[in-house]
Amino acid sequence: MVICSTSFVGLSGFELRCRSPGFTCRQVHWLPGVFAPKVEVVTSEDESLVLGGRGCVARDHIPPREPVVKVDSEAVIRVQVESSDGVPWYVRLALKFLKEKSAGENSKFSEYVSILDSIRDGERSVLMDKSVSRDIHWYEYLRADVQNYYRAVEDSFAGEVTDLCRSITDWRRALWIAHSRAFALPPTGKEIALIPMVDMFNHVTRANSELVYNGDTNSYDIVFENDLPAGEEILITYGGLSNDILLPYFNFIEHDNPIDTYYLTYRQLAACLSTFNAPTHGRSTEELEARQDGLPSQLQLEVLQRAGVHWEGERGLLIGLDGPSETLMLVARVLISDEETLRESDPASFAKAKDLSSELVLWDTLESVLEAEEEKISKWVRKSLDEGGAPTILDFAKEKIRTISSSLRVMRWWRDVSERVGRVTTVLLPPGRSTIPVPILDERGMRQL
Repeated sequence: MVICSTSFVGLSGFELRCRSPGFTCRQVHWLPGVFAPKVEVVTSEDESLVLGGRGCVARDHIPPREPVVKVDSEAVIRVQVESSDGVPWYVRLALKFLKEKSAGENSKFSEYVSILDSIRDGERSVLMDKSVSRDIHWYEYLRADVQNYYRAVEDSFAGEVTDLCRSITDWRRALWIAHSRAFALPPTGKEIALIPMVDMFNHVTRANSELVYNGDTNSYDIVFENDLPAGEEILITYGGLSNDILLPYFNFIEHDNPIDTYYLTYRQLAACLSTFNAPTHGRSTEELEARQDGLPSQLQLEVLQRAGVHWEGERGLLIGLDGPSETLMLVARVLISDEETLRESDPASFAKAKDLSSELVLWDTLESVLEAEEEKISKWVRKSLDEGGAPTILDFAKEKIRTISSSLRVMRWWRDVSERVGRVTTVLLPPGRSTIPVPILDERGMRQL
Protein backbone atom coordinates (compact mmCIF):
# COMPACT_ATOMS: atom_id res chain seq x y z
CA MET A 1 0.00 0.00 0.00
CA VAL A 2 1.21 3.46 -0.91
CA ILE A 3 0.11 6.28 1.38
CA CYS A 4 0.13 9.96 0.52
CA SER A 5 -0.80 12.67 2.96
CA THR A 6 -2.38 16.07 2.52
CA SER A 7 -0.83 18.82 4.60
CA PHE A 8 -1.99 22.40 5.08
CA VAL A 9 0.02 25.04 3.25
CA GLY A 10 -0.53 28.59 4.42
CA LEU A 11 -4.16 29.69 4.20
CA SER A 12 -4.84 28.63 0.69
CA GLY A 13 -4.20 25.00 -0.02
CA PHE A 14 -2.70 21.58 0.56
CA GLU A 15 0.07 19.62 -0.99
CA LEU A 16 0.02 15.93 -1.81
CA ARG A 17 3.17 14.07 -0.78
CA CYS A 18 3.85 10.36 -0.91
CA ARG A 19 5.46 9.04 2.26
CA SER A 20 5.72 5.29 1.67
CA PRO A 21 9.26 3.91 1.76
CA GLY A 22 10.69 3.09 -1.63
CA PHE A 23 7.97 4.89 -3.59
CA THR A 24 8.65 7.96 -5.69
CA CYS A 25 5.77 10.31 -6.45
CA ARG A 26 5.70 11.43 -10.08
CA GLN A 27 4.56 14.89 -9.10
CA VAL A 28 3.58 16.95 -6.08
CA HIS A 29 0.38 18.97 -6.46
CA TRP A 30 -0.56 22.06 -4.53
CA LEU A 31 -4.18 23.10 -4.92
CA PRO A 32 -5.21 26.57 -3.78
CA GLY A 33 -8.33 26.75 -1.67
CA VAL A 34 -8.36 23.18 -0.33
CA PHE A 35 -7.89 22.26 3.35
CA ALA A 36 -7.88 18.61 4.43
CA PRO A 37 -5.42 18.25 7.34
CA LYS A 38 -6.72 14.90 8.59
CA VAL A 39 -6.99 13.13 5.23
CA GLU A 40 -4.56 10.70 3.64
CA VAL A 41 -4.82 9.76 -0.03
CA VAL A 42 -4.14 6.05 -0.35
CA THR A 43 -3.31 3.90 -3.37
CA SER A 44 -3.44 0.15 -2.99
CA GLU A 45 -3.41 -2.97 -5.13
CA ASP A 46 -5.06 -5.14 -2.48
CA GLU A 47 -8.67 -5.23 -1.25
CA SER A 48 -8.18 -2.74 1.60
CA LEU A 49 -10.16 -0.05 -0.22
CA VAL A 50 -13.80 -0.24 -1.25
CA LEU A 51 -12.95 0.29 -4.92
CA GLY A 52 -9.30 -0.77 -4.77
CA GLY A 53 -6.71 1.39 -6.45
CA ARG A 54 -7.25 4.75 -4.73
CA GLY A 55 -9.16 6.24 -1.83
CA CYS A 56 -8.92 8.42 1.26
CA VAL A 57 -8.45 7.47 4.90
CA ALA A 58 -8.59 9.45 8.12
CA ARG A 59 -5.07 10.05 9.44
CA ASP A 60 -6.51 11.18 12.82
CA HIS A 61 -9.84 10.79 14.58
CA ILE A 62 -12.47 13.11 13.04
CA PRO A 63 -15.42 14.00 15.34
CA PRO A 64 -19.00 14.29 14.01
CA ARG A 65 -19.71 17.45 11.95
CA GLU A 66 -16.05 18.45 11.86
CA PRO A 67 -15.23 19.22 8.21
CA VAL A 68 -13.25 16.39 6.63
CA VAL A 69 -12.33 18.70 3.79
CA LYS A 70 -12.97 22.40 3.14
CA VAL A 71 -12.87 23.79 -0.40
CA ASP A 72 -13.00 27.52 -1.05
CA SER A 73 -15.98 28.38 -3.24
CA GLU A 74 -13.63 30.09 -5.70
CA ALA A 75 -11.69 26.86 -6.23
CA VAL A 76 -14.53 24.93 -7.92
CA ILE A 77 -15.34 24.78 -11.64
CA ARG A 78 -19.09 25.34 -11.84
CA VAL A 79 -22.01 25.77 -14.21
CA GLN A 80 -25.73 26.33 -13.76
CA VAL A 81 -27.83 23.17 -13.91
CA GLU A 82 -30.40 24.87 -16.12
CA SER A 83 -29.60 27.13 -19.05
CA SER A 84 -31.67 29.20 -21.45
CA ASP A 85 -30.11 27.53 -24.50
CA GLY A 86 -31.16 24.05 -23.35
CA VAL A 87 -27.62 22.62 -23.50
CA PRO A 88 -27.27 19.94 -20.77
CA TRP A 89 -25.16 20.85 -17.75
CA TYR A 90 -22.60 18.09 -18.40
CA VAL A 91 -21.94 19.35 -21.93
CA ARG A 92 -21.41 22.88 -20.62
CA LEU A 93 -19.23 21.62 -17.76
CA ALA A 94 -17.13 19.53 -20.16
CA LEU A 95 -16.68 22.60 -22.38
CA LYS A 96 -15.68 24.72 -19.41
CA PHE A 97 -13.10 22.11 -18.38
CA LEU A 98 -11.68 22.12 -21.91
CA LYS A 99 -11.50 25.92 -21.98
CA GLU A 100 -9.62 25.97 -18.67
CA LYS A 101 -7.30 23.28 -20.02
CA SER A 102 -6.61 25.29 -23.18
CA ALA A 103 -5.81 28.35 -21.04
CA GLY A 104 -2.90 26.45 -19.49
CA GLU A 105 -1.05 28.36 -16.76
CA ASN A 106 -3.32 31.35 -17.31
CA SER A 107 -6.21 29.44 -15.76
CA LYS A 108 -6.64 29.83 -12.00
CA PHE A 109 -7.66 26.14 -12.02
CA SER A 110 -4.54 25.01 -13.89
CA GLU A 111 -3.26 22.71 -11.13
CA TYR A 112 -6.64 21.02 -10.66
CA VAL A 113 -7.26 20.76 -14.41
CA SER A 114 -3.83 19.14 -14.80
CA ILE A 115 -4.77 16.50 -12.21
CA LEU A 116 -8.13 15.82 -13.87
CA ASP A 117 -6.49 15.55 -17.27
CA SER A 118 -4.02 12.96 -15.96
CA ILE A 119 -6.73 10.63 -14.65
CA ARG A 120 -7.41 7.64 -16.87
CA ASP A 121 -9.82 5.58 -14.76
CA GLY A 122 -12.55 5.93 -17.38
CA GLU A 123 -10.57 4.68 -20.35
CA ARG A 124 -12.11 1.20 -20.14
CA SER A 125 -15.64 2.28 -19.28
CA VAL A 126 -18.67 1.37 -21.39
CA LEU A 127 -19.03 5.04 -22.40
CA MET A 128 -15.40 5.36 -23.50
CA ASP A 129 -14.59 2.01 -25.06
CA LYS A 130 -17.00 0.43 -27.55
CA SER A 131 -15.36 -2.98 -27.14
CA VAL A 132 -16.29 -2.89 -23.45
CA SER A 133 -19.82 -1.70 -24.19
CA ARG A 134 -20.38 -4.81 -26.29
CA ASP A 135 -20.07 -6.87 -23.09
CA ILE A 136 -23.47 -5.60 -21.93
CA HIS A 137 -25.35 -6.91 -24.98
CA TRP A 138 -27.45 -9.11 -22.66
CA TYR A 139 -28.95 -6.00 -20.99
CA GLU A 140 -31.23 -4.54 -23.66
CA TYR A 141 -32.13 -1.39 -21.74
CA LEU A 142 -28.57 -0.30 -20.93
CA ARG A 143 -27.28 -1.39 -24.32
CA ALA A 144 -29.80 0.91 -26.03
CA ASP A 145 -28.87 3.78 -23.70
CA VAL A 146 -25.16 3.36 -24.41
CA GLN A 147 -25.77 3.22 -28.17
CA ASN A 148 -27.83 6.40 -27.96
CA TYR A 149 -25.04 8.01 -25.92
CA TYR A 150 -22.41 7.19 -28.55
CA ARG A 151 -24.62 8.64 -31.29
CA ALA A 152 -25.23 11.80 -29.25
CA VAL A 153 -21.51 12.27 -28.58
CA GLU A 154 -20.74 11.94 -32.29
CA ASP A 155 -23.52 14.40 -33.19
CA SER A 156 -22.24 16.94 -30.65
CA PHE A 157 -18.65 16.75 -31.89
CA ALA A 158 -18.88 19.94 -33.92
CA GLY A 159 -18.38 23.69 -33.74
CA GLU A 160 -16.80 24.93 -30.52
CA VAL A 161 -16.11 21.37 -29.39
CA THR A 162 -13.82 20.63 -32.32
CA ASP A 163 -11.92 23.87 -31.64
CA LEU A 164 -11.10 22.60 -28.14
CA CYS A 165 -10.60 18.86 -28.82
CA ARG A 166 -8.09 17.18 -31.05
CA SER A 167 -10.28 14.09 -31.41
CA ILE A 168 -13.66 12.69 -30.45
CA THR A 169 -11.83 10.60 -27.83
CA ASP A 170 -10.80 13.84 -26.09
CA TRP A 171 -14.44 14.95 -26.16
CA ARG A 172 -15.56 11.65 -24.64
CA ARG A 173 -12.97 12.06 -21.91
CA ALA A 174 -14.14 15.59 -21.11
CA LEU A 175 -17.73 14.37 -20.87
CA TRP A 176 -16.57 11.47 -18.71
CA ILE A 177 -14.89 13.89 -16.28
CA ALA A 178 -18.04 16.02 -16.13
CA HIS A 179 -20.30 13.03 -15.47
CA SER A 180 -18.12 11.13 -13.02
CA ARG A 181 -16.71 13.97 -10.90
CA ALA A 182 -19.45 16.58 -10.63
CA PHE A 183 -21.40 17.40 -7.47
CA ALA A 184 -24.53 19.50 -7.07
CA LEU A 185 -23.61 22.54 -4.98
CA PRO A 186 -25.51 23.26 -1.78
CA PRO A 187 -27.62 24.88 -0.56
CA THR A 188 -29.84 25.22 -3.66
CA GLY A 189 -28.53 22.52 -6.01
CA LYS A 190 -28.94 24.96 -8.90
CA GLU A 191 -25.23 24.77 -9.70
CA ILE A 192 -23.10 21.74 -10.36
CA ALA A 193 -19.32 21.68 -10.11
CA LEU A 194 -16.01 19.87 -10.22
CA ILE A 195 -14.66 20.15 -6.65
CA PRO A 196 -10.97 19.45 -5.98
CA MET A 197 -10.20 16.82 -3.35
CA VAL A 198 -13.89 15.99 -2.81
CA ASP A 199 -13.79 13.91 -5.99
CA MET A 200 -11.04 11.75 -4.45
CA PHE A 201 -13.40 10.05 -1.99
CA ASN A 202 -14.96 6.70 -2.84
CA HIS A 203 -18.72 6.10 -2.73
CA VAL A 204 -21.10 3.94 -0.75
CA THR A 205 -24.85 4.56 -0.70
CA ARG A 206 -25.26 4.28 3.05
CA ALA A 207 -22.49 6.75 3.92
CA ASN A 208 -23.69 9.31 6.46
CA SER A 209 -21.95 12.17 4.68
CA GLU A 210 -23.15 15.56 3.52
CA LEU A 211 -21.74 18.25 1.26
CA VAL A 212 -22.63 21.59 2.87
CA TYR A 213 -21.98 25.25 2.17
CA ASN A 214 -20.28 27.12 5.03
CA GLY A 215 -21.16 30.81 4.79
CA ASP A 216 -18.67 31.79 7.49
CA THR A 217 -15.70 30.50 5.51
CA ASN A 218 -17.29 30.70 2.04
CA SER A 219 -16.41 27.07 1.49
CA TYR A 220 -17.93 23.73 0.58
CA ASP A 221 -17.36 21.20 3.37
CA ILE A 222 -17.76 17.44 3.65
CA VAL A 223 -19.13 16.53 7.08
CA PHE A 224 -20.35 13.32 8.70
CA GLU A 225 -22.97 12.72 11.37
CA ASN A 226 -20.79 9.97 12.83
CA ASP A 227 -17.16 10.10 13.96
CA LEU A 228 -14.42 8.64 11.77
CA PRO A 229 -11.68 6.60 13.52
CA ALA A 230 -8.09 7.11 12.51
CA GLY A 231 -7.04 4.74 9.72
CA GLU A 232 -10.60 4.18 8.44
CA GLU A 233 -11.39 4.75 4.78
CA ILE A 234 -13.52 7.87 4.33
CA LEU A 235 -16.51 6.98 2.17
CA ILE A 236 -19.01 9.56 1.01
CA THR A 237 -22.26 9.10 -0.89
CA TYR A 238 -22.65 10.42 -4.42
CA GLY A 239 -26.41 10.14 -3.93
CA GLY A 240 -28.94 7.35 -4.38
CA LEU A 241 -27.45 5.71 -7.48
CA SER A 242 -28.17 2.25 -8.81
CA ASN A 243 -25.48 0.26 -10.59
CA ASP A 244 -27.22 1.23 -13.86
CA ILE A 245 -25.81 4.70 -13.20
CA LEU A 246 -22.56 3.75 -11.47
CA LEU A 247 -21.27 1.40 -14.18
CA PRO A 248 -21.56 3.65 -17.26
CA TYR A 249 -20.93 7.01 -15.63
CA PHE A 250 -18.41 6.09 -12.90
CA ASN A 251 -16.93 2.79 -14.13
CA PHE A 252 -17.52 0.87 -10.91
CA ILE A 253 -20.39 -0.91 -9.22
CA GLU A 254 -21.48 -1.09 -5.61
CA HIS A 255 -21.74 -4.64 -4.30
CA ASP A 256 -25.01 -5.31 -2.48
CA ASN A 257 -26.25 -1.92 -3.66
CA PRO A 258 -29.39 -1.34 -1.52
CA ILE A 259 -31.18 0.50 -4.34
CA ASP A 260 -29.99 -1.47 -7.34
CA THR A 261 -32.39 -1.83 -10.24
CA TYR A 262 -33.03 -3.83 -13.37
CA TYR A 263 -34.95 -2.45 -16.34
CA LEU A 264 -37.05 -4.15 -18.97
CA THR A 265 -37.71 -1.98 -22.00
CA TYR A 266 -41.33 -1.49 -23.01
CA ARG A 267 -40.68 -3.42 -26.21
CA GLN A 268 -38.94 -6.22 -24.33
CA LEU A 269 -41.80 -6.55 -21.82
CA ALA A 270 -44.39 -6.70 -24.59
CA ALA A 271 -42.45 -9.37 -26.47
CA CYS A 272 -41.94 -11.45 -23.31
CA LEU A 273 -45.59 -11.21 -22.30
CA SER A 274 -46.63 -12.34 -25.78
CA THR A 275 -44.49 -15.43 -25.26
CA PHE A 276 -45.69 -16.33 -21.77
CA ASN A 277 -49.28 -15.08 -21.97
CA ALA A 278 -50.48 -14.84 -25.56
CA PRO A 279 -54.15 -15.67 -26.09
CA THR A 280 -54.57 -15.98 -29.85
CA HIS A 281 -58.34 -16.32 -30.20
CA GLY A 282 -59.80 -13.47 -32.22
CA ARG A 283 -56.44 -11.88 -33.03
CA SER A 284 -55.22 -11.21 -36.55
CA THR A 285 -51.92 -12.55 -37.84
CA GLU A 286 -50.57 -8.99 -38.04
CA GLU A 287 -51.48 -8.29 -34.40
CA LEU A 288 -49.85 -11.52 -33.18
CA GLU A 289 -46.66 -10.74 -35.11
CA ALA A 290 -46.64 -7.20 -33.67
CA ARG A 291 -46.95 -8.57 -30.14
CA GLN A 292 -44.01 -10.91 -30.72
CA ASP A 293 -41.97 -7.96 -31.99
CA GLY A 294 -42.76 -6.00 -28.82
CA LEU A 295 -45.40 -3.74 -30.35
CA PRO A 296 -48.73 -3.21 -28.56
CA SER A 297 -52.04 -3.03 -30.39
CA GLN A 298 -53.58 0.33 -31.20
CA LEU A 299 -56.20 -0.22 -28.49
CA GLN A 300 -53.52 -1.00 -25.89
CA LEU A 301 -51.63 2.16 -26.88
CA GLU A 302 -54.78 4.24 -26.47
CA VAL A 303 -55.54 2.74 -23.04
CA LEU A 304 -51.97 3.31 -21.87
CA GLN A 305 -52.01 6.90 -23.08
CA ARG A 306 -55.30 7.59 -21.27
CA ALA A 307 -53.76 6.00 -18.18
CA GLY A 308 -50.89 8.50 -18.36
CA VAL A 309 -48.25 6.18 -19.86
CA HIS A 310 -46.60 7.06 -23.16
CA TRP A 311 -45.15 4.11 -25.01
CA GLU A 312 -41.42 4.33 -25.70
CA GLY A 313 -39.95 1.11 -27.00
CA GLU A 314 -36.47 1.57 -25.51
CA ARG A 315 -37.54 3.31 -22.32
CA GLY A 316 -36.98 1.32 -19.13
CA LEU A 317 -39.58 -0.14 -16.79
CA LEU A 318 -38.11 -0.52 -13.34
CA ILE A 319 -37.68 -3.71 -11.36
CA GLY A 320 -36.31 -3.08 -7.88
CA LEU A 321 -35.16 -5.22 -4.99
CA ASP A 322 -38.65 -4.81 -3.51
CA GLY A 323 -40.55 -5.80 -6.64
CA PRO A 324 -41.62 -4.34 -9.99
CA SER A 325 -42.52 -0.66 -10.17
CA GLU A 326 -46.15 0.46 -10.28
CA THR A 327 -45.66 1.65 -13.86
CA LEU A 328 -44.42 -1.76 -14.97
CA MET A 329 -47.40 -3.43 -13.28
CA LEU A 330 -49.81 -1.01 -15.00
CA VAL A 331 -48.28 -1.64 -18.43
CA ALA A 332 -48.30 -5.40 -17.87
CA ARG A 333 -51.98 -5.38 -16.82
CA VAL A 334 -52.88 -3.59 -20.04
CA LEU A 335 -50.76 -5.89 -22.22
CA ILE A 336 -52.27 -9.13 -20.86
CA SER A 337 -55.88 -7.91 -20.83
CA ASP A 338 -58.30 -9.02 -23.57
CA GLU A 339 -59.99 -6.56 -25.90
CA GLU A 340 -63.31 -6.64 -24.03
CA THR A 341 -61.63 -5.74 -20.73
CA LEU A 342 -59.66 -2.93 -22.39
CA ARG A 343 -62.79 -1.42 -23.94
CA GLU A 344 -65.00 -1.67 -20.85
CA SER A 345 -62.51 -0.61 -18.14
CA ASP A 346 -61.60 2.87 -17.00
CA PRO A 347 -57.93 3.30 -18.10
CA ALA A 348 -57.06 4.61 -14.63
CA SER A 349 -58.21 1.31 -13.11
CA PHE A 350 -55.16 -0.48 -14.54
CA ALA A 351 -52.98 1.36 -12.01
CA LYS A 352 -54.11 -1.06 -9.30
CA ALA A 353 -55.22 -4.67 -8.99
CA LYS A 354 -58.76 -5.38 -10.18
CA ASP A 355 -59.23 -8.66 -8.32
CA LEU A 356 -57.19 -11.50 -6.90
CA SER A 357 -57.62 -13.91 -9.82
CA SER A 358 -56.42 -11.42 -12.45
CA GLU A 359 -53.53 -10.31 -10.25
CA LEU A 360 -52.44 -13.92 -9.75
CA VAL A 361 -52.30 -14.30 -13.54
CA LEU A 362 -50.19 -11.12 -13.71
CA TRP A 363 -47.75 -12.31 -11.04
CA ASP A 364 -47.41 -15.75 -12.60
CA THR A 365 -46.72 -14.20 -16.00
CA LEU A 366 -44.19 -11.70 -14.67
CA GLU A 367 -42.53 -14.49 -12.71
CA SER A 368 -41.97 -16.37 -15.97
CA VAL A 369 -40.59 -13.23 -17.60
CA LEU A 370 -38.14 -12.50 -14.77
CA GLU A 371 -37.06 -16.14 -14.48
CA ALA A 372 -36.19 -16.07 -18.19
CA GLU A 373 -34.17 -12.85 -17.70
CA GLU A 374 -32.40 -14.35 -14.69
CA GLU A 375 -31.44 -17.46 -16.63
CA LYS A 376 -30.28 -15.43 -19.65
CA ILE A 377 -27.91 -13.35 -17.52
CA SER A 378 -26.71 -16.42 -15.59
CA LYS A 379 -25.79 -18.15 -18.84
CA TRP A 380 -23.81 -15.09 -19.93
CA VAL A 381 -21.99 -14.98 -16.58
CA ARG A 382 -21.02 -18.66 -16.82
CA LYS A 383 -19.80 -18.21 -20.40
CA SER A 384 -17.92 -15.02 -19.55
CA LEU A 385 -16.23 -16.63 -16.54
CA ASP A 386 -14.95 -19.41 -18.80
CA GLU A 387 -13.67 -16.86 -21.31
CA GLY A 388 -12.12 -14.49 -18.75
CA GLY A 389 -14.57 -11.60 -19.09
CA ALA A 390 -14.09 -8.13 -17.62
CA PRO A 391 -14.44 -8.39 -13.80
CA THR A 392 -16.47 -5.18 -13.42
CA ILE A 393 -19.03 -6.25 -16.04
CA LEU A 394 -19.21 -9.70 -14.45
CA ASP A 395 -19.87 -8.18 -11.04
CA PHE A 396 -22.46 -5.90 -12.61
CA ALA A 397 -24.26 -8.89 -14.13
CA LYS A 398 -24.21 -10.74 -10.81
CA GLU A 399 -25.79 -7.73 -9.12
CA LYS A 400 -28.55 -7.76 -11.76
CA ILE A 401 -29.20 -11.43 -10.97
CA ARG A 402 -29.40 -10.53 -7.27
CA THR A 403 -31.89 -7.74 -8.01
CA ILE A 404 -34.11 -9.94 -10.18
CA SER A 405 -33.98 -12.77 -7.61
CA SER A 406 -35.02 -10.37 -4.85
CA SER A 407 -37.90 -9.04 -6.96
CA LEU A 408 -39.04 -12.60 -7.70
CA ARG A 409 -38.98 -13.42 -4.02
CA VAL A 410 -41.17 -10.40 -3.27
CA MET A 411 -43.73 -11.29 -5.95
CA ARG A 412 -43.90 -14.90 -4.76
CA TRP A 413 -44.47 -13.62 -1.24
CA TRP A 414 -47.28 -11.35 -2.45
CA ARG A 415 -48.89 -14.31 -4.20
CA ASP A 416 -48.56 -16.66 -1.22
CA VAL A 417 -49.92 -14.14 1.29
CA SER A 418 -52.72 -13.03 -1.04
CA GLU A 419 -53.85 -16.61 -1.65
CA ARG A 420 -53.92 -17.27 2.11
CA VAL A 421 -55.98 -14.18 3.00
CA GLY A 422 -58.16 -14.28 -0.12
CA ARG A 423 -57.40 -10.76 -1.37
CA VAL A 424 -54.57 -8.86 -3.05
CA THR A 425 -51.93 -8.01 -0.43
CA THR A 426 -48.71 -6.29 -1.47
CA VAL A 427 -47.96 -4.14 1.58
CA LEU A 428 -46.04 -6.77 3.52
CA LEU A 429 -42.53 -7.63 2.39
CA PRO A 430 -40.80 -10.98 2.90
CA PRO A 431 -38.68 -11.37 6.05
CA GLY A 432 -35.29 -9.77 5.48
CA ARG A 433 -36.48 -7.36 2.77
CA SER A 434 -37.23 -3.74 3.55
CA THR A 435 -36.98 -0.45 1.76
CA ILE A 436 -34.51 2.25 2.80
CA PRO A 437 -35.11 5.99 2.46
CA VAL A 438 -32.71 6.63 -0.42
CA PRO A 439 -34.27 8.07 -3.59
CA ILE A 440 -33.91 6.47 -7.00
CA LEU A 441 -33.43 9.17 -9.60
CA ASP A 442 -36.58 8.49 -11.59
CA GLU A 443 -38.44 5.78 -13.47
CA ARG A 444 -35.90 5.93 -16.28
CA GLY A 445 -32.95 6.04 -13.97
CA MET A 446 -30.46 7.28 -16.56
CA ARG A 447 -29.03 10.60 -17.68
CA GLN A 448 -28.96 11.12 -21.44
CA LEU A 449 -26.61 13.33 -23.42
